[in-house]
Amino acid sequence: MHAWLDEKLDYEALFYTWGNIHSMDIIDLNGRPFTVRKNLLDALWQLRLRDRPRRLWADALCTGWGINRLKQSKPNR
Repeated sequence: MHAWLDEKLDYEALFYTWGNIHSMDIIDLNGRPFTVRKNLLDALWQLRLRDRPRRLWADALCTGWGINRLKQSKPNR
């Protein structure tokens, strides 16, 4: 989902610790595979509402910061 800064969107922020970089899994994010740490996946499953959509903000998904940090943590080949 993309939004403009001047749009008012209701969401809930998810605060969590990043967890083990060696414990990763893949989720479907807007129809595309996206790698996340297992503790984020577990949190998303626990917070999921079965009867209606829920908009969550998680830094690793919403800012791309998690992708950049993961790339930085891998040695150059």
